[in-house]
Amino acid sequence: MSDSTPPAVIIATGEIAATSLPDPTLTQQLLDHVYDLLVAGFTNVATALDVGLTELDTIDRLLAPVEAVRTATRAFCARVMAYANLTSTMTTDRTLTLIPDGETESFDASKLKGLITDLAGAGGRDAEIAGLIAQCRKKGHRAGYLLIRARKGE
Repeated sequence: MSDSTPPAVIIATGEIAATSLPDPTLTQQLLDHVYDLLVAGFTNVATALDVGLTELDTIDRLLAPVEAVRTATRAFCARVMAYANLTSTMTTDRTLTLIPDGETESFDASKLKGLITDLAGAGGRDAEIAGLIAQCRKKGHRAGYLLIRARKGE
């Protein structure tokens, strides 16, 4: 693909200019270098975080058009299936299934815990009900992660 390839052709062919993508090895080397500078005392935490956030901003800018094309392509496949009145179909390497809109149900954990506490405190049959509800509780493990949010007003 040349630099003169029109965007419509890029979208139609699914090609993305490889020259615009960052090199993961070089990015990792940069991040390792900045971390080493931080540990050695040659830079501060704010500067190190700015480097990381700048890299994230670059990646987010690169991913946005890819995500848009991905979303449009998935919508296209769904539209083709709807046109053909298919709810499920297979290709040579994939199975496609249209999942209809539906309702989901969840519970407010803090309110449910409060209800269990109140029922348990009431004693008698309410305490038994609280125990039964508490037995339905499932606990899992979620890996920790870094949450990054824009500051309000910025």
